[in-house]
Amino acid sequence: MITLIIADNKGYSLNFSFKSYPSSSRRFDIIARTVLELIWLRNSSIGNFLSNIVYIVFREEAQYKVFRINIKHVPKVCTWNEYAFLIYLIKHGGLIRTSLDEVFQSIKGSVVMHLTENGVEISKTKLPHEVFRQAIVLLGGRYDVPKDFLERTFNLASDVLNISIGSKSYLASHTIAFFTYFLYSRFKDLVMK
Repeated sequence: MITLIIADNKGYSLNFSFKSYPSSSRRFDIIARTVLELIWLRNSSIGNFLSNIVYIVFREEAQYKVFRINIKHVPKVCTWNEYAFLIYLIKHGGLIRTSLDEVFQSIKGSVVMHLTENGVEISKTKLPHEVFRQAIVLLGGRYDVPKDFLERTFNLASDVLNISIGSKSYLASHTIAFFTYFLYSRFKDLVMK
């Protein structure tokens, strides 16, 4: 199974209101849209190798805030659009506070696929077959993955692959959709079993 970790260098506002939604500079909707994309992929015919667990890690001043989302527990009605999903996450307990240790425990011994503009082009990346047994996809939601988080990841993972889907910046939701489709098309025989 592949677990998604979204790690950002800056915090997000969890004080959601429809008035502040389009203008906030610390927009959590970017994270919600990415997780929502993952839910749709997980429920499709191409996403059955994706884990039900998503970790959200972001820096708030000098420390990290860490959350877990179990996409299996999200009510179907909350997956119809990002507004309903945001309300579920923030107002109805969809975001479960957890520890950085739990996140690093999931990284320990795993192959980590770090999606970054500075990585090896995706079509030239040699992905081992074990990525479907225990792997992590690590990306920033709106900002870069914090350097100290990345350093600790390198120390704990069995391998870290820096992968790029292109030289342009893409939304995290588009990146995860493209990457999932790429994995599915490359390893279709393994995934379909």
